[in-house]
Amino acid sequence: MKTEEQYHIDWFLSKEDLLSAKDLLALNEFLNSYPTVYQEWKSDEKDVELLRLSSFSFSDSFNSKVLLRMSKKTIPFFDRSSVFVASLGIAASILLMINLFVQQNTLSFDALLGLVDMDTNNTNLLFYINS
Repeated sequence: MKTEEQYHIDWFLSKEDLLSAKDLLALNEFLNSYPTVYQEWKSDEKDVELLRLSSFSFSDSFNSKVLLRMSKKTIPFFDRSSVFVASLGIAASILLMINLFVQQNTLSFDALLGLVDMDTNNTNLLFYINS
């Protein structure tokens, strides 16, 4: 005994006259016994035909709409944690600059680099430059 799927294949073959007389008779008996299945097959065939005849394309504004929705859904680049870390880094840099200015006792660019009051008695930086 054939399954419904095998009868469905036979139904497609009968449309192209590729089915033997014996199989065609068995298919007709099946379709008479199960008219709802036959109606489903016809409905599916119409749907496939509509899909085959239709041409699908994207509208001109499709790309811009997709990009707009993606930009709304993305996580912001500067969220609270990154702002907090950046603020701590800036504060630490300012404290380091103030410390260098106070230690060198001047507010010049050389003090920022730590080059003020370099002489033969204070050879910390010169030692590393000469070696």
